[in-house]
Amino acid sequence: MKISFIIDNPDSWFHDYASILIPVLKKYDRSPRYLKNGSEIKKGDILFILSCDKLLKKEELSRHKNNIVVHAADLPRDRGWSPLTWQVERGKNKITVTLFEASADVDAGKYYLKDKIELNGTELIDEIREKQAKRTIKMIKEYLSRYPMKAKPQRGRPSHNRKRRPEDYRLDLNKSIASQFNKMRVADNERYPLYFIRGGVKYILKVYKDKKKQKI
Repeated sequence: MKISFIIDNPDSWFHDYASILIPVLKKYDRSPRYLKNGSEIKKGDILFILSCDKLLKKEELSRHKNNIVVHAADLPRDRGWSPLTWQVERGKNKITVTLFEASADVDAGKYYLKDKIELNGTELIDEIREKQAKRTIKMIKEYLSRYPMKAKPQRGRPSHNRKRRPEDYRLDLNKSIASQFNKMRVADNERYPLYFIRGGVKYILKVYKDKKKQKI
């Protein structure tokens, strides 16, 4: 079996988890390909499409028998960009993850597996990403162990998320911290930090957890 995976965003946090994914793939392919651009795709059996900003062309998808996406949403709901981030910001702590076949229409392909990420409501972005990465790798492992699998059609009314913008991390000084806490949880201190504007000046905020136990 010939397996590849692609992460086309050079700044993607998922690159940090490639070292955990590769040993999983090596059980089925001695030398899985780690791709960073659609132009690098060669013929093979399975391509895992992970944390990609660019849509792969039909011709690029045709080079593999299966093109697999793991999307942190209960498809067809929350198709599109940053599904986990949008759901956490809306206050959701039980997130369904869908492993499905890529198709011409974004996030509309038939699915193979669904699983869940459970949050307790205190996690910040790095902890959320860690749980997402571990669930993604677990589902990839299950998919490979049961390959080939029969896919099921998505059912229900689709909803879509737009691409996030810097202004999505702007805090409103007229609202409480408590009401904006979930926005604070999904901000990235380096890539897209929280900020507020006062008197025409932009102020950047970075949020960290104090590792010491706090008295209540």
